[in-house]
Amino acid sequence: MQPQDEWLLTDGLGGFAMGTRDGVPRRRYHGLCIASMAPPLRRRTILRAAMAEVVASGESTPLWQAAFAPHGVLAPPMHVPNHTTHEPNGVRTEWTSNAVELVRTLIMKRGVPGVVLRWRGFVPPHATLRVHLLTPLVDFHAFDRGQESPQCELITNGFLLQRGEVQARFEINGGSFVASPDHWHGLRFAEEHTRGYDAEENCFTPGHVDAIADDQGRVDVTIHVLPQVPQWPVPPVADSDIPLAQAASDFLVARGHPQGPSVIAGWPWFADWGRDTLLSIPGLLLVDGRMDEAEAMLETWGAAVSDGRIPNRFLDEDEGRDLGSADAALWYLHVVGLWLEATNQPFAHGPIATVCRSIVEAWLDGASPGTQIDRDGLVLAEEPGRALTWMDAVVDGTPITPRMGKPVELSALWCHSLRVLAERAADDAEGGRLRRIAERTAGSFGAFYCDQTGGLVDRLRSAREGGGVDRAIRPNMVIAAALRAAPLDRARRQRVVDLCRTHLLTPYGLRTLAPSDPDYQGRYEGTMPQRDRAYHQGTVWPWLLGFLVEAHLRSSEHDPASRTTARTWLQPLAAELNSAGLGQLSEVYDGDLPHRPNGCPAQAWSVSEWRRAAAMVERGPKWWMSPQAAATLS
Repeated sequence: MQPQDEWLLTDGLGGFAMGTRDGVPRRRYHGLCIASMAPPLRRRTILRAAMAEVVASGESTPLWQAAFAPHGVLAPPMHVPNHTTHEPNGVRTEWTSNAVELVRTLIMKRGVPGVVLRWRGFVPPHATLRVHLLTPLVDFHAFDRGQESPQCELITNGFLLQRGEVQARFEINGGSFVASPDHWHGLRFAEEHTRGYDAEENCFTPGHVDAIADDQGRVDVTIHVLPQVPQWPVPPVADSDIPLAQAASDFLVARGHPQGPSVIAGWPWFADWGRDTLLSIPGLLLVDGRMDEAEAMLETWGAAVSDGRIPNRFLDEDEGRDLGSADAALWYLHVVGLWLEATNQPFAHGPIATVCRSIVEAWLDGASPGTQIDRDGLVLAEEPGRALTWMDAVVDGTPITPRMGKPVELSALWCHSLRVLAERAADDAEGGRLRRIAERTAGSFGAFYCDQTGGLVDRLRSAREGGGVDRAIRPNMVIAAALRAAPLDRARRQRVVDLCRTHLLTPYGLRTLAPSDPDYQGRYEGTMPQRDRAYHQGTVWPWLLGFLVEAHLRSSEHDPASRTTARTWLQPLAAELNSAGLGQLSEVYDGDLPHRPNGCPAQAWSVSEWRRAAAMVERGPKWWMSPQAAATLS
């Protein structure tokens, strides 16, 4: 347990609240109410902080701390220790001393934008509990610069704030609002400074709320923060036998345009990304039997297909879509195959089948920019200056992990997905055609075999690079080894698993590059360019553990010993729920000991793939068959 461990609350609309155990804001994304103006995007920080103090006999006892410029020193001195606990729908903070016994609860409900803050307990008789409200009303990626203040209008039981399109209502019960507009200057956010970003804010305050204690010192005051934003039906929390159901629900959000369910890739700074959404559907939805929601999500993203590409992400501020991803479309085909298997449906008609056909034809015809099926049947992905797979870090226009040419997992996904769709095809002619296309890829897949390592090469190099193969030991080979219908025999799958266990496996996931490689970077730290240079060059990613578990179980035919081994791989990540991101799993870890958590403190595919792996271990090959679904079929 560390003071900087972070808690998270989400509303299912893209809004959230986030802070630390000790209450000190350390990121620009820390705030008690961040609301989405166009769910789940255009997020604005409504309430940065609510700084309370007890004023008695002219003396102030602060119940808060923050860092201030220029040196980041915490102030004021904390006289009353606090204890924070994270609960499913709220955060509870307690202050206890000889003179103060106070509890603050922060509640955020799914489907309801805004928060409820309540202080109650005992302070000296007739003392004043004063709560200073910091309300920047700015883009959640940004800081208030103190150059222009929001407009404030008093109402009967509180006040209204507005800055441009952003409006919020503050309703107060048990206290009174005292208008005293100003700015808190020089607030410093330590994590932003560490990551090489601007780290100071001059935050607007409209004033404070005063609540006066009675003769016994009892005080009870509530502040309702009500941002004016659109509302949509949000995905519920699953009742599941697979752990991390609450963590999974934090990523499931309603999308307004195009309308439908989606997935926030990671809290606090990511939006909904195509690849991340598709990789998360199995572990967030299918493991819990939520087939209708999975279908709706596939339709939402399928409606955005352009020239055979699934958007890498929807952009903020009405900027459209980012189509810079080659593999998202292949993950779409793969997840559709899983969904068809899980629902026992044929591949026939409907919007999802139409999208799949459009992707296949665009890739065969070379209509998808930078991606196509080459004459040998393998997937070719080339677009200078772009990183088209999930290893997508680019610095100064140069991909850090060059994967131009034929990445191994792309051809495996293509072959596997077409084979699965062919198995499910309602039309025999269509099934036969898909099978023939897949077999052309399978016939050439031996080009990825690496006799030196016993596994698979990471890619066949682009002709622009002079051809050849890239023998770097990376985890992409284990994706190929995990896919049921990929063109690998059991022995080759086992060699891939052994190679990954030897060189890449850590307690928290797989390294992205073997430590023996001269390009290996064992620490994910520093400025953004420094972090990007390590992002896929040795940094550990938890989501890859799901594919290692699947490949391991598949190569050993799910025997009891392999399931026991897989459980031991999953246990360390489960223990991480009480650190870093409380109740969540982090985006990445250092490749070197002690494997510090880093990146987003809550990442969708980290949670999703852990849950899917756990379901595979406990349920077997038909991991989507929840007890409820099994009971229905029996």
